[in-house]
Amino acid sequence: MDMNPKAVGERSEAMVLARFLRAGLVVLTPFGDSQRYDMVVDDDGTFVRIQCKTGRLKDGKITF
Repeated sequence: MDMNPKAVGERSEAMVLARFLRAGLVVLTPFGDSQRYDMVVDDDGTFVRIQCKTGRLKDGKITF
């Protein structure tokens, strides 16, 4: 498995995006990766910016 930090982050974003879509939410993604957010959820006309981070569970704690 590729441990490149960018690839790890992309996998995390994909998992979050998939979960939002399974929940029936409308999700928007910005063009490129220079924005301060990874995606936007459209909640009946209210736009919520989402920033994804990858955490690791170790010794009962999540670290970033």
